[in-house]
Amino acid sequence: MDLTLVSTGITFPLIFNIQQAFTRREKALTLIANLKASAVSLYFMHRDWAQDENFPASLGNDHSAAALHCKMLLMDLLRDVRKYLVAHSPYESYAEQRLTAKHNPYVNMLLADMSLSGASQLSFEAAVERYQKTDPATAALHRCYRGFSRLSVLNERLGLRSGYTKGGEGGMSRTNQYLRYMIANLEELRMIREYRTPIMMRYANGVLIHIFSMVLAPYFVHFCDSWQSLGYSRNSCPAGYNAAIVFTVICMLLYNVQQDIEQPFDMEGLDDVFFDVQDEVMDDVMSPMRTAI
Repeated sequence: MDLTLVSTGITFPLIFNIQQAFTRREKALTLIANLKASAVSLYFMHRDWAQDENFPASLGNDHSAAALHCKMLLMDLLRDVRKYLVAHSPYESYAEQRLTAKHNPYVNMLLADMSLSGASQLSFEAAVERYQKTDPATAALHRCYRGFSRLSVLNERLGLRSGYTKGGEGGMSRTNQYLRYMIANLEELRMIREYRTPIMMRYANGVLIHIFSMVLAPYFVHFCDSWQSLGYSRNSCPAGYNAAIVFTVICMLLYNVQQDIEQPFDMEGLDDVFFDVQDEVMDDVMSPMRTAI
């Protein structure tokens, strides 16, 4: 058996999963940056757009009523986004949640629950709804959309304060555009959180590593044939042990890298995405180094 063929069959799916997981992580970073940019732009617009009686002295005033109100809503929204992304759900993904709901009656039958009473008689839609109610991320997501709703109302109030009552008049459509960008960024982050790399490939990687570590044992023993032909004792041959150790260490390192970056928001690995946008926005828009005009 050629070790190159075996090692390629194991390391290729591992490296493929690592590449896909890293791509998802990098995309998440870009989406978070875009979310922050839209939030700061929306804040500046609410702070400076209305030309009231104090204009232009009111420009850049972070302590005006409009600026403080918008900042409060944005901070609440970004905190809820963070809670949603880092929430530990009982299911790995939305697909697993739906699969569990779909096969719930069959699971009960396997557990000798032949009555199929209670949860087993729930429809698929009712079972999915029940599972979602137990998911802490669902409540956080609902709060995110309530925050978007409050920002939409605030955008309309800004139009009234600015004297623009028609849609798109005076450039006011930009507020809804920024809001739409934020919603789109959240939904893309949601897809990254809810839909992972192929789960069967990840399971296959774990199974192949454990199986081939045992299957290749005779191959590693074969390393000692040349050692023995040189006149050394077979019992003192280090080559087989070294080859087995190197093979196992490489495979387990790659496997742990894959597991570590699979979920970029679980806050458990050094390579995770640490979502602290609410604190960053607070530091940037209320920085003492930046003063009003």
